[in-house]
Amino acid sequence: MFLTRLTSRIPSSRLSTALSLTKRTFATGDEIPVQFMHGEPNPVVLPRSEYPDWLFKITDNATYGQLEKKIEEKGFDSLELEEQKRFIKLESRRGIKDGNEDSST
Repeated sequence: MFLTRLTSRIPSSRLSTALSLTKRTFATGDEIPVQFMHGEPNPVVLPRSEYPDWLFKITDNATYGQLEKKIEEKGFDSLELEEQKRFIKLESRRGIKDGNEDSST
């Protein structure tokens, strides 16, 4: 729903460019054609060592679906404490989101 609202405000030519960039990979030194600052050069991919360590840990957390599958297979108690907390947080978020969608229709 958020993506629909966001993409409805972007011209279709720029949207197709943006979506194609999400599927591409860039090597060190490649220029990323995003043009987000008028008159400024596009950003260039730096070597991995130039980025902070936390950046590469962003996707380390299990998704709601992964946690749900693990619970179905082995039970809630099989999750580590941090995974249990994450599942509860994501479950709560999902409930809020569903409630918001129900009230907007």
